[in-house]
Amino acid sequence: MEAHHDSNPLDRVHINDVLERLSTPHREVLTLRAWGLNEEEMAETLHLPVGTVRSRLHRARRCFQEAWYPSAA
Repeated sequence: MEAHHDSNPLDRVHINDVLERLSTPHREVLTLRAWGLNEEEMAETLHLPVGTVRSRLHRARRCFQEAWYPSAA
């Protein structure tokens, strides 16, 4: 993941904390997306159908958002 110099250093701590609480499949797809892989590349890397990657990515984003903003869930 690319570090931004103008971001709050605590954000990285919080992001890592939220990622640690996600399931391994969800953490995998979010990490691969952050590294710039598209859905087809992620599917190839994980040896999964593209549809599975898409659904995992959707759910992973939702789970991350719910953990990041717990009051919004």
